[in-house]
Amino acid sequence: MQDWQQASWESLIEASLDGVVLRIYDGGAEFYPDSSRVFRPATSDLPTHLVVCRPLGGGESATDVLTGSQVQFPASGMPLDSLVSASASIRTLVASPPFDHVVAMLGQSRHVFSLDTVRFFVRPIEPEEV
Repeated sequence: MQDWQQASWESLIEASLDGVVLRIYDGGAEFYPDSSRVFRPATSDLPTHLVVCRPLGGGESATDVLTGSQVQFPASGMPLDSLVSASASIRTLVASPPFDHVVAMLGQSRHVFSLDTVRFFVRPIEPEEV
């Protein structure tokens, strides 16, 4: 499953960005022993950009659907980890359709937001994020 997700990420998303190398999707692939990438596993293809999310409408916070708490977003956005389906009522995440939620990282903390509440951007990786 992880190999398919990473291959899809590279071929559908990254390929449309012409020359941009994105941070791996979720845990990356296990296709090659020394790389989390599928199509360009060479170490020279270090990520140059990442996909981040920010609250819709220019707000500074959004509701984490699993905890119900408001989460403050940094100005640079929260890096996307993966797309999932979520159930707030039973507090679960599933990597299956309809992929209507995003798992985003704030430091080492994972937060889950409805796709209806965030928008996505591609931005360069800062040196401390490599």
